[in-house]
Amino acid sequence: MNILIVGGAGFIGSHTAERLINKGHHVAIIDDFSTGNEINIPFINHNDIFSIKIPVLHKRTIEDLMIERLFETRKFDAVVHLAAQVNVRKSIDDPLSDSISNISGSIYIFELCRKYGVKKVVFSSSGGTVYGESNVLPTPESHVKRIPSSPYGIAKLTVESYLNYYITNDIFNAVILRYGNVYGPRQTEKCEAGVIAIFLRSLFRGESPIIFGDGDKTRDYVYVDDVVDANELALDLEWNACNTFNIGTGKETSVNDLFNKINNKFDNKFTAIYEKERAGELERSCLDISYSRNYLNWSPKTNLDDGIQKTYEWLKEKEFN
Repeated sequence: MNILIVGGAGFIGSHTAERLINKGHHVAIIDDFSTGNEINIPFINHNDIFSIKIPVLHKRTIEDLMIERLFETRKFDAVVHLAAQVNVRKSIDDPLSDSISNISGSIYIFELCRKYGVKKVVFSSSGGTVYGESNVLPTPESHVKRIPSSPYGIAKLTVESYLNYYITNDIFNAVILRYGNVYGPRQTEKCEAGVIAIFLRSLFRGESPIIFGDGDKTRDYVYVDDVVDANELALDLEWNACNTFNIGTGKETSVNDLFNKINNKFDNKFTAIYEKERAGELERSCLDISYSRNYLNWSPKTNLDDGIQKTYEWLKEKEFN
């Protein structure tokens, strides 16, 4: 299969690219390297790396022409869209910029898929934001949607609605994956959702990590290799009425419990610093993954303790040797 990964030099994107290449697919990537890094993709041919920023829909630019030329010449079978402005704080401070990156940029890619006959789109949405403050935990895909608590979440839900328009009108097939809080090797501190990477790097540097609020907020932490499994299965999925899947573990972990697990790797010698709670944060988030098991044939393989250990070992070898 000839596949374009948008955001392919990033954390999840690079793991996905590596897996698909190892499975024999031809993979090209677009990345503006705002959070991605060429260090993540030594396995990809440099002729398949395109450092291009996705343009705004109404603004015809050289980058715009370059991306369209890429679609025209490469004739992609599928697009895996993993690129986003991922900082919730930034989306609150600058909703317009967030919407340009996450809504307009996505529609631009989808319109090129329409124009050049791409058959399948896999989109990374956010199970941690689109449901808002849910009163059903774990939260299923069918749960009534509340207004997300951040522009970032609103953007993800908006892009999902656009994709369902393309699906309903038989323009192309699409699978929406609502990730929990993804973690693992290659994650940077640039993404605030990467609390495991943030905590580990702080402790490796001998610094006490900061916890915002009382530390009782919960999230559903899912290991990156399991997310890549879901991406791969989504590419192979035939059209299915259930095109939206939660990708998590179905288990809640508080920030305090997470810190304790990580601190244990350092003989419990650190004490967290608690600061004022930040706006836009959910109290609890946990994803029901029943649909994913039944219709995507996916379930997580890596428990949190093992995933933290793997991330710890990778960071120790790559950054703190």
